[in-house]
Amino acid sequence: MMKVGISSVCLPKPQACRSQQLAPCCSPRRPTALSTQCSTRSLTATTSHARRCQHTVVKGDKNGGEISTQAQSPTQGGPINFEAFKWHQALTGNPDRRLYVLHAHVYFPFSTENDRAMADKFHAEVQARFADTIGVKISDIYPEAVAPHPMPQFEIAFTKYCLQDTAPWLIFNRPDKYSILVHPFTSDVVADHDASAMWLGKNLGADLTPLIELQQKIADQVHCGADEASLLWPFVYAEINSQSSLI
Repeated sequence: MMKVGISSVCLPKPQACRSQQLAPCCSPRRPTALSTQCSTRSLTATTSHARRCQHTVVKGDKNGGEISTQAQSPTQGGPINFEAFKWHQALTGNPDRRLYVLHAHVYFPFSTENDRAMADKFHAEVQARFADTIGVKISDIYPEAVAPHPMPQFEIAFTKYCLQDTAPWLIFNRPDKYSILVHPFTSDVVADHDASAMWLGKNLGADLTPLIELQQKIADQVHCGADEASLLWPFVYAEINSQSSLI
């Protein structure tokens, strides 16, 4: 597992800082007939199908300690958004308190007509199950394997408050031929996809090379004064219909 150290002294690197750009790994997507838009209905909506995920949060005090609180964070019961991600990134104390979003990558064969039909079917089942769950977002199908991903896949992004709802459904409904990588998303993207990852089905492994490169680029940009949360956000939860890929 790679750890990227960041110097506490910001040395001037004007050319490097201006020239470095971060971009998600490109991956062609196949449009689907079903909409992947998540629900943004009010938290006070009264529908028998609407579900929201809630949890007590713990935030840090000015001295680095932790304070239990029942106050609403920007995340409780709400959709994934940058404000909530940045709020968690700023917390002090235990690393798990900083965790906000997790990813589930669903990997499957996609070379034959039967493979594609089965992938479409399971993708539709996932969309139907979580269509009204605020805090869960499902990508389109990515029909090609693009590093760090070892196979065609689609992705489910969800807040940690929805883990207890999302993980059990995937455990008991995963097709036998499919593997699912569930991982946290933190500033240590290498460990997220390796030591901190969980697999349902066969462990396919992930190509860590582009993740190591990404982590180094982020560290370099932060060293130059960039906001870490802003750099990570496109990879945490890009607008899936307008971005090419997530990690």
